[in-house]
Amino acid sequence: MTKEFDKFLNSRHLASLAVCKTAAPWAFNAFYAYDAVNSVLLIASDENTTHGQILQENPKIAGTIALDTKVVNLIKGVQFEGEISAANSDESEIYFAKFPFARAGNPKIWKIVINSAKLTDNKILFGKKLKWQRNGGI
Repeated sequence: MTKEFDKFLNSRHLASLAVCKTAAPWAFNAFYAYDAVNSVLLIASDENTTHGQILQENPKIAGTIALDTKVVNLIKGVQFEGEISAANSDESEIYFAKFPFARAGNPKIWKIVINSAKLTDNKILFGKKLKWQRNGGI
């Protein structure tokens, strides 16, 4: 991704995510760590949650990460879509480096490969949008 995306995603820690089973969407929140080298978000989640069961059937995922503000010219956030799958041990270590306390629960770590994203940053210019796309993104 570009440095603007990387800087913002590294500065936050909570994502609002959505998965879909058949025609029924399901939203959830998750703490994340960002791997800027691979444009990947890493989250921890139990496979037995509603979203955990859905994402095993349909790996498509979408989400938002936003700055919480009421000041219009400070609005900033990322919308993205991608695919989720189990993280490998190296990817899991990125998550545990950011959230070392999570290791105690021995959670399953998932990686979200971001295929396309849009960054809105009203501080640059009201309504300013930067777009990024990996091969295969929408």
